[in-house]
Amino acid sequence: MFETTLPVIQGAMAGIADANFVVAVARYGALPTLATYGVTPVQLRQALHQIRVQTQQPFAVNLMLQQSNWPALAQVLLIEQVPIVSLSAGYQPELVQRLHQAHVQMIAVVGSLQQALKMAVLPIDCLVLEGNEAGGHVGSTPRATLLAQVQSQVRQPLVVAGGIYQAGQLKAALQQGFCGVQMGTRFLLSQEANLPFVMKQHLLGQHPPLQPTQPTLRGLRVQGQLIPCGTVAAHIQTVQSLATIMAPFKAL
Repeated sequence: MFETTLPVIQGAMAGIADANFVVAVARYGALPTLATYGVTPVQLRQALHQIRVQTQQPFAVNLMLQQSNWPALAQVLLIEQVPIVSLSAGYQPELVQRLHQAHVQMIAVVGSLQQALKMAVLPIDCLVLEGNEAGGHVGSTPRATLLAQVQSQVRQPLVVAGGIYQAGQLKAALQQGFCGVQMGTRFLLSQEANLPFVMKQHLLGQHPPLQPTQPTLRGLRVQGQLIPCGTVAAHIQTVQSLATIMAPFKAL
């Protein structure tokens, strides 16, 4: 998938999935995703250059379409010829056509059947079906329900997301006809993630509730700060290295 060793995508996490983290994840065969939420065009260009100096492995860049400066960020992606772009939290068909004309591979993150059907008629290469078990901004549909609703309705390869943290879940997804999985919280609770260790410790073993924000957000308040994270946190007891986390996936 996207010329990576493993059919695993690292989900974009604002403030966490920076250039250093992208390079770290790339070492272990997954497709890393650079987050751009809260980033300026200049900072994005610097991050892209930093990544390319350190790795030749594939990586994606997420464009969250609710942020006001997405057009300027999109222009940077086109100028820098970023080969894989992940789109989330919005619907911009003209942008999709521009990226397609520039031969950019596109991933669309969707949280409902309606969103999936809207994106499926566009030249999108892959749909990430994100259940509401995921962290960050989520829809209202649980993963299992979303998969059942969408799988027979679209032509694109489908990636499973929301509550994914074990290699066995990847194996099951592949057996069910999906092309891979996306994980966010599992990567968040790694040693390499750009989050203070004390905050990671607070998240371990916790079940982050849905927060009544617009749009709905799943996360947990730690020291007065809302950390977006998913239900996976309830299953993780220790902060581990990426090498340890990814070893079972490589063993499949």
